[in-house]
Amino acid sequence: MREKLINIIEGLAKEEKFSGVVLINKDNKEFFKGAYGYAHRGWKIPNALDIRYGTASVTKVFTAVAVLQLIEKGLLNFDTKIRELLDLSESKIPTNVTIKHLLMHTSGIGDYFDEDSEEAKECILGQVPNYFIKEVSDLLPLLLHKEPVFEAGTKFSYCNGGYVLLGLAIEKVSGKSYFDYVKENVFLKAGMKYSDFIPLNKVSDKVAESYIPVENNQGEVTQWKTNVYSIPTYGAPDGGAFVTAEDLMIFMRALREGKLLSEEMSKAILTPQVTESEKDGKYFQYSYGIWFLSKEDGVIRMELSGDDPGLEAMAFYYPKHNIELVILSNMDNSAYALTRIINEMVINSEI
Repeated sequence: MREKLINIIEGLAKEEKFSGVVLINKDNKEFFKGAYGYAHRGWKIPNALDIRYGTASVTKVFTAVAVLQLIEKGLLNFDTKIRELLDLSESKIPTNVTIKHLLMHTSGIGDYFDEDSEEAKECILGQVPNYFIKEVSDLLPLLLHKEPVFEAGTKFSYCNGGYVLLGLAIEKVSGKSYFDYVKENVFLKAGMKYSDFIPLNKVSDKVAESYIPVENNQGEVTQWKTNVYSIPTYGAPDGGAFVTAEDLMIFMRALREGKLLSEEMSKAILTPQVTESEKDGKYFQYSYGIWFLSKEDGVIRMELSGDDPGLEAMAFYYPKHNIELVILSNMDNSAYALTRIINEMVINSEI
């Protein structure tokens, strides 16, 4: 079965449908690892497992863990009103939006960009040059005057801006920058030695560039461009951390083993809290930065996922199979297709 997996990934890489790294552990032992494509296309530097890749919205779970830690310390509460905490009285953010609403994507606040729009695909902000965003607070003006889209707590709707507000809450009560707090209390505490928030304009060791294909009318790739103009230069609480595949697997394990949160809070973050959709007896659910695919008899898989222009990041845990999977890709439309293939192999006991 390992040979089948190798042939599939190598085939995708040869057709330039996958570029990045794959790491799979089964029963706490390495089952498979591989790196494909280029970390730097110009110099033909190959991808490698010790290279760091962007995580996009996977960053949200780091933000969620930081918030839950501060709740445990008594510095925040699930019922804390974000408008009052951050003194946003001049904004259109409703007075009843709480920390829990923001964590669960049930706040109903207007987001600072529409993920489904063509503009968002080209530039994640669309409204300001990405190099203007250097601090978390620099994103706040993009949120303050957005009209709410529904009453807080009435339904689920994915909202990046909610996690920006959570990042500001972390700064407010901890007295540290969001980035410093997460590095000290999440990355280091979990044992993620190589993870960091790395500005796109900074020269750093072992960081993969992220690539967007440019296609002609026939769908053929004619050239490649990087994503340096498409996402915030400095990252943010809703997306922007860089990790190695091993570090992301270490994080997932630390979370399951209760190394980052108390027993009660660890159980909460690892339990589905709200249902986003249901189909064929399967439920797609969410809890504090983590997605779940579940059936009535339990969780099929836990999932961390994120994508930005030029990159995709995925991490899974299949509890019934005791399998861990991390896929980090530095090109558009790459990791999700491979994820579907490997998911089927896991479900069919081919791994």
